[in-house]
Amino acid sequence: MSLLDFFKLILLSAIWGGSFLFMRVAAPEFGPIVLVWLRVAIASLLFSPLLFKRSIFAPPQSR
Repeated sequence: MSLLDFFKLILLSAIWGGSFLFMRVAAPEFGPIVLVWLRVAIASLLFSPLLFKRSIFAPPQSR
């Protein structure tokens, strides 16, 4: 395992663990349904540019 792979693994574990901490703090404030909706909305906003760039989900082309 290279040093870059090690840092990627540490970053991934921090993101993964941070989401559980976020849920514990945010669930009493927002409620479970709103929290799930917010997480899905944020994920869709973050992943949409990647999907458009890779042409996995591209808008229809006009002829």
